[in-house]
Amino acid sequence: MVDLSGSINEETTPSDIIIAVMGPTGTGKSSFIKSVTGDETIQIGSSLNSSTQEFGVYSAVIDGRRVEFVDTPGFEDTRDENSDADILQELAAFLMQTYHDRKLFNAVIYMHRISDPRLGKITKRNLRLFTKICGGTSLQNVVIVTTFWDSVNGVVGATREDELRATFFKPLLDGGARIVRLDRGVLSARKIISDITKNQPRACNYSKN
Repeated sequence: MVDLSGSINEETTPSDIIIAVMGPTGTGKSSFIKSVTGDETIQIGSSLNSSTQEFGVYSAVIDGRRVEFVDTPGFEDTRDENSDADILQELAAFLMQTYHDRKLFNAVIYMHRISDPRLGKITKRNLRLFTKICGGTSLQNVVIVTTFWDSVNGVVGATREDELRATFFKPLLDGGARIVRLDRGVLSARKIISDITKNQPRACNYSKN
């Protein structure tokens, strides 16, 4: 099981922004958080193994408000000790704990490589579990961030994006989620976060039933 020792700051106020960042290994979760926060302690993986093995919390001040990012272990890792089901169960527990602590999330970011030509069975299964965790009105605070646009032809990327909207991400989008593009620049990442600061904080309604 993954380690939930990383926790939201006890001094978090209602005006602070809390964002969970998740997705398959290698989609750029840690790089995204590092580019926004400038935190040099965040490790960026360069192999097929996830460099994030715990739920880490990192802070930054954006548009005059403190933003806390929850970095999560990647799905579809090549190692066996942390299964995707374990990670999703622990994420659900983490989200529920923050709810009981009266700390609601402004967004749950799901990162996806637009360079992936197709989604396998494992990815589809994880998306279903993710949708269950962030179901109901909470889906309005889900932001699907597509990455690695510099690795594909623009036309190819746009075609894949349209297909994702119409198929795999459709249940999320129908529930109020939105999909945005991320380039490699800090300005692009900060723009995504600035838009998220306008979200009304919500609790995920995950149930084990």
